[in-house]
Amino acid sequence: MNWLKVIFDGARVVYVNGKILGDTNEPLFLGEDGTYTFDLGEPRNYHPGEQTLAVSGTSKRHPLIIKFDKE
Repeated sequence: MNWLKVIFDGARVVYVNGKILGDTNEPLFLGEDGTYTFDLGEPRNYHPGEQTLAVSGTSKRHPLIIKFDKE
């Protein structure tokens, strides 16, 4: 079971494979190992536009950290 935390300067919704997972800057439960695509939806005023990453071996205490920056 995997966890992640998406870092962004502001509150945004986090999308995983096109579905809402939760909010930025909070620990989020992802589930099984695998390759996932992450983005922050609209408006696309951030970069990169999306990130596709293989996820495995994370925990709530040691989540995968993903960072998006404002444009």
